[in-house]
Amino acid sequence: MQVRFTRTAVWAALCLSMLWGMTPVRAADDSPQIDPQADKVLHAMSDYYKAMDSMALLGGAKLVRSIPNQTQNLNTQFKFAMKRPNHFMMKPIGADADRWSTIVNDGEHLTIYVGPINKYTVSDAPKTLDDTINHQLVGMLSSMIGRVVGSLMTSDPYTALTKPAEQADYLGKQPVDGVDCHHLRLGDGQSSWEFWIAAGDEPQLLQVRPDMSAIAKRAHDAGQNIKLEMTLYTKDLEPNAKLADDAFAFAPPAGAEKVDSFFQENRPPQHGLVGAAAPDFTLATLDGAQRTLSDHKGKDIVVLDFWATWCGPCVRAMPIIESVVTDYKGKNVVLYAVNLREDKPKIEKFLKARKLDVNVLMDTDGSIADKYQVKGIPQTVIIDRDGTVQVVHVGLLPDLKAQLAGELDDLVAGKKLAQ
Repeated sequence: MQVRFTRTAVWAALCLSMLWGMTPVRAADDSPQIDPQADKVLHAMSDYYKAMDSMALLGGAKLVRSIPNQTQNLNTQFKFAMKRPNHFMMKPIGADADRWSTIVNDGEHLTIYVGPINKYTVSDAPKTLDDTINHQLVGMLSSMIGRVVGSLMTSDPYTALTKPAEQADYLGKQPVDGVDCHHLRLGDGQSSWEFWIAAGDEPQLLQVRPDMSAIAKRAHDAGQNIKLEMTLYTKDLEPNAKLADDAFAFAPPAGAEKVDSFFQENRPPQHGLVGAAAPDFTLATLDGAQRTLSDHKGKDIVVLDFWATWCGPCVRAMPIIESVVTDYKGKNVVLYAVNLREDKPKIEKFLKARKLDVNVLMDTDGSIADKYQVKGIPQTVIIDRDGTVQVVHVGLLPDLKAQLAGELDDLVAGKKLAQ
């Protein structure tokens, strides 16, 4: 089979990496193991950025994607600016700018523009930079370099950058573009990120390299031999930059349409399983028991959450789904977290670390995911009591909790959602 090596495919891989990178969540009471020298460097860097009332800089991501006999290099760049308490700007620049999102908080309004569809929304501005960076839609649409730079602009960069980590190691000094840097590695037990922070009195974060092996493995499992290397970088930092208010002005591009919501105006096509009979299956639980989907027919509404421990959006979605379904205890709503191709020890370690209590089914060969036409995870499937697929959600919805609760309310009340 010949693999088409296209620019679109490269950008698709880059988008996936932005979804999966730097998203694991550590249990609140599980302190990371941080090397003292790494801890010192990270605190110095955090204090350096916290002291700034404003800043401007250039950030970017370089991606090298290789398949046998072919290699392609890609570089995307963004302008960033911030002014406390809440002014923020992330704007893509260059030939590929229309592939990315622009995010602007001018102090009164938050404007989010999505280049590929040439549409934008305007809403009330979050009152702080922390609330802006952590805004759900901003998190979804920011590039990976956007999330890194955003972390530096929060009130506590140290926590923002170390929160996902279980361990941080100091690897010595290494130059980046002629600048002597401290070299660190942060990891969560499943993936890692290497940091290069300038040594000296101005400890800027100059470079980050995320571990791309999970994406390469997924491609390998799909029959493609792909090598991915990504480097995130910042440069041209202006601490305490003199930024006028018009530095945070948004001018809609030609033909751009203002909409109330991206999700109302641009719903994805209905999944092919919606309205069809749910494919039956029998899978093992973590304790070796067997669960058969058809045993619930005529009795229960079943929620299937297809996931994996290495998938950042899955990690964020699962506690939300678990919490919503728990609210329907006693109303015959059942949740199964269908894990894809991972072993029992890895799954059990993951659940214990995050204090999750879900019924896991082990799709060790991915055959059930194939039956459910799973192309990307997380994928959430809701099956009515009569065995009909009523809802399929692919990816992490920005309003997942409210959306899922509303759908379950309707189904519990006997309404049909499939069209």
